[in-house]
Amino acid sequence: MKSLRVEKTKEDIREETLRLLKKNTFQGVTVKDITSNLGLSRSTFYLHYENVSDVIDDVENIIISDISRIIFKHSTGNYLEGLYETGNYLKDNATKIQAVVDISQSHFTYKIKKTFEPIVVQTIAPHLRGDEKTKKYVGIFLFSAGVGVFRAWCDSGYDVPIEDLIKTFVINFSPLIKD
Repeated sequence: MKSLRVEKTKEDIREETLRLLKKNTFQGVTVKDITSNLGLSRSTFYLHYENVSDVIDDVENIIISDISRIIFKHSTGNYLEGLYETGNYLKDNATKIQAVVDISQSHFTYKIKKTFEPIVVQTIAPHLRGDEKTKKYVGIFLFSAGVGVFRAWCDSGYDVPIEDLIKTFVINFSPLIKD
């Protein structure tokens, strides 16, 4: 088990990196900026991360891990409750997620797709109408639509409460799901 001090240092590095990314382009954020702002030596940074890209990769993995926990917690029960909990996680972490998406949009989107699409399709497809192949594709469509809605919501500055987005999504797509 990692020590609390190690985890705290890594969290500080991640948070400072994200803070700097709000002001600069990815290329404009350096290890030197991160460490000097935190009062850390560069060798301390390199004990935990290889470079700034490695920090971003760690943030992505934490987000995916957090969402995975929520999905698995609700995978055999109330899917709607899981959807709302996921929505609240996305809302609470929107600026962090937005920073990661802005930096590595295709890479992070690929990781999200690779991790969650099979889970969502496996969970949703049995409740859809139609033959097996059609249900699989509709499940992929619903997953992709959810990702697209979230991305557009971030891009528009979170101008609608996440609860309203989820409610509207459920109202419009629940007719596809059989009872």
